Amino acid sequence: MERKTCDCVVIGSGIGGMCAAAKLAYSGYKTIVIEKLPMLGGRFTQIEYKGYQIPTAAWMILYGKNDPVYLTLNEVQAPEIETVSTGAIPQIYRLGGKDHKMEGKGALRDMISWASRDKEEEEKVMTALKRAILWYEPPDTITFHDWLLQYTESKTVRDLFQCLVAAWAGANSWEVTAGQWFRVLKGMTVGGNPFILKNGVKDVTDALEKVIKDNGSEIFTKTRAKKILIEEGFAKGIAADVKGEEMEIEAKIVISNAGPKRTIDLGGQENFDRAYLKEVEKKVRPAQGVDYMITSNEPLMGAPTVLFTADTRRLECFVGDCTPDGKYIVRTASVPESAMQYSPKEEYEVFLQDLKETFPDFDKCGGKILVARNFCGDWPFYGTWPGDCLTQKTPIENLYNVGDAVIPGGWVGGSGAAASAAVVVDDIKARVKPV
Repeated sequence: MERKTCDCVVIGSGIGGMCAAAKLAYSGYKTIVIEKLPMLGGRFTQIEYKGYQIPTAAWMILYGKNDPVYLTLNEVQAPEIETVSTGAIPQIYRLGGKDHKMEGKGALRDMISWASRDKEEEEKVMTALKRAILWYEPPDTITFHDWLLQYTESKTVRDLFQCLVAAWAGANSWEVTAGQWFRVLKGMTVGGNPFILKNGVKDVTDALEKVIKDNGSEIFTKTRAKKILIEEGFAKGIAADVKGEEMEIEAKIVISNAGPKRTIDLGGQENFDRAYLKEVEKKVRPAQGVDYMITSNEPLMGAPTVLFTADTRRLECFVGDCTPDGKYIVRTASVPESAMQYSPKEEYEVFLQDLKETFPDFDKCGGKILVARNFCGDWPFYGTWPGDCLTQKTPIENLYNVGDAVIPGGWVGGSGAAASAAVVVDDIKARVKPV
């Protein structure tokens, strides 16, 4: 059996695990990352498919220069990555059959103004939103859809917020609680213009990998965690399988990017506090959805352009762009009517209807569906619904979770996973000194 010793071992190379490892390695902690797949990045990278670069899930830096991923890259002095700010890309909001171009600040106010039937309704909705953000956050005893119905019966306004909730939370407005959504909405207010990465999100993972290795730490792919080693309530390291060979890694700190439920399985339920087990069972419910990539010979929409629409059954956002070989590509995603369970076949039929109505010239432009993927199970949109996450610490001392099931309040997706890494690393640095 091969044996290794380090300050910190990280299980999983998703963006949360990679950000944590890069921060630790840069700060002088000997860190080992293990990844069961042959590639790094999890849902924050890309693969080549039929000549196209296909994101495994994430494809932009959501919160611009305030994004925890972007801040991590700067903090660890990672290689510079080419980005395109969507502030320079036209953003169109389609509401009630009309297209509105977003310019400057005040996006939420403008959208509500466009969707409202009159000035009185606009002010009523805006007043309620401001009060919920600045004064009293609605509780988790009411869905956001039902909360909104108190202030407007306008279908266009409700469709607008369904579009926003689905796009940012990965669930529907009638599933997400008012409290959950306002925690996400508050986070949106601190963000900047999102970044579209010129060469794709793999650049981020590659840059973090370089930081980890350049600072004397190690990464092992095709390496599966078999067990988290726990003694008297303390994490002591992990046992792993490296291409059929056993490896034991002794570590002061264990960080799991495998998700809370998998962390419990690896550590053994008998080692965890019952209250924590119940909390994980209640809160960790992955957000499911479907992702589509469409190609065409002629542009289906402006390239580049971001189109948010409240006029479809499911699809809420389209991003048009050009490929290096002169083709056009549109990325989009949809949240099923039930984010907890759905029929992929039925959702695909709904998608085809939305596609035909949104792009009547689809066939004439040589449109083709390149990818249609279901995000569920161990590969969901989000590890759990944003705004309803666990803390990063576990009842096992020196055992942490990072990732999109333990996001600090207000963040979503890969950005939230990176934020969870920042919380964990700050706690480690306050408690444990590197060897």
